[in-house]
Amino acid sequence: MNSSIPRQILVRIGFLLAALLAINLSILGGLALVERHAIGRIVADEHEEHGRLIDGILSMADKPLHLFVESYARRTVLTRPDGRTAEAESVLNAGLRTHELDAAWVLEADGSVRFQITSSGTPPQPPPLPTPELVRLQSRQVHFFVARLGTTYEVRGARLAANGTAPQAPRGWIFAAKRWDGTGWITAALPGDAHLEVIPPAEMGRAPGSSTTVRIERTLRDFAGVPVAGIRLDGEPPEVALMGAANRVGLMLVGVFGVITIGLSGFCFWRWIVIPAGAMRRSLAIQDPRPLQPLFAAGGEMEILAELVQDSMATRRQLEETLKERARLSRDLHDGVIQTIYAAGMNIAGARTLIESHPAVAAARLDRTCAALNSAVLDVRSFIRDLEPEALDARMFRLNVESVCALLLPIRPVEMRTKIDDTVCARLTPDQRRHALQVIREALANSLRHSSAATVTVRLQARAGGSVVEIEDDGTGFDPAVPGDGGGGLKNLVSRAAEVGGALEITRVRPHGTCVRLTLPFPFPR
Repeated sequence: MNSSIPRQILVRIGFLLAALLAINLSILGGLALVERHAIGRIVADEHEEHGRLIDGILSMADKPLHLFVESYARRTVLTRPDGRTAEAESVLNAGLRTHELDAAWVLEADGSVRFQITSSGTPPQPPPLPTPELVRLQSRQVHFFVARLGTTYEVRGARLAANGTAPQAPRGWIFAAKRWDGTGWITAALPGDAHLEVIPPAEMGRAPGSSTTVRIERTLRDFAGVPVAGIRLDGEPPEVALMGAANRVGLMLVGVFGVITIGLSGFCFWRWIVIPAGAMRRSLAIQDPRPLQPLFAAGGEMEILAELVQDSMATRRQLEETLKERARLSRDLHDGVIQTIYAAGMNIAGARTLIESHPAVAAARLDRTCAALNSAVLDVRSFIRDLEPEALDARMFRLNVESVCALLLPIRPVEMRTKIDDTVCARLTPDQRRHALQVIREALANSLRHSSAATVTVRLQARAGGSVVEIEDDGTGFDPAVPGDGGGGLKNLVSRAAEVGGALEITRVRPHGTCVRLTLPFPFPR
């Protein structure tokens, strides 16, 4: 992850893209549920329809048998006990051909076979019911299935009508059978999506291979109710296939649209939000407007934002410069003007005591004080004009140091010694000389006020690679590690040294005393 891009923006964009993905998946899931529900309704309707269809098939298959036995059970040629066999067989053969049946039996009341007729290609078969069951049969009609030699037959039987000449005589039975294994005779009645087959009882109840397959089964039972076969109707509703194909296309389109939407949204967020935000963050971090150049080229709102960021950086730089200048002015006023005014006050106080006894000395001291105050006024005017407080050249540096010593001497009488190497002074820059003078003034003022020294020495001399300014006294000493009264003098000295590339060091002088040492590098070799 690019560290210049705000993490919060990335998290929010990631959350938004995740929300879009969740919405897209929810839509796909909803469409899938709607499709599943619609297919379920179609399958349920088709299941009901196929149930009616297979019941209709069973009814249609039974109808010829029912008509045959109902019609021929009343034929006189069959109801007379002494009916002529040749005529009866001729009548039955005609009925089998008419109703497309496979076999017919006429049985006596005791179960004996009066005669049996089979269609062409059907082998002779025993009666469909054993004699004991036939004798105990009380109903007028029976309907069941039998399995003979691997073939399933549907059987229907009816009791023969009473004979008019002997109404009290026992009545026999007529049975007819139709082969069920070959279902070609009903294929034309099935819809194009349906498939009908006769199956063994062991295969009943098996689930279809597809969840959209409509399967209806009916059990074919014998006279005792035992399953002898099953009839199965399978169908694939064409509406399901069409809906599935249409829904697959719809789901694919929705999925593609969702992927394109999420991808395009991510690209737009990255291009229009993340990259500009990263550029602005990077520009603010390094305070450099160069990373904003692509935003200026883009135009529009991003150009306005880039201009605002650039303006904020310019405002910040101006504020920093103002604060630096304020700190510099404060430091220069403290080290220069304030020290001069303080020394002038001390000189005036000392001159008052000498007016009567030593008027000439008092007058000279007052003259020096006036000159120092005039110099302070010039410094203040320079500050007001945003100029440097003292533009020192090498020749004036020694005179300014001596003037500072003479001005501060009335604070407390001490022996002032100055050792200024003019050659070294000439190699310093004006800024270095100005800051060196301010350090000398501040250090001298601190020494005279606090150290109780008898001698103070000011030195400027060469040091390897540069120069060193030292203000050394033989006073009570000073420990820079001990916190002072919170004044800004020492902080100003350190700041001045850093500003001109130097270093400030305050040390104790054994056996007693303090040395303030300012080390300055030469700006260029000589």
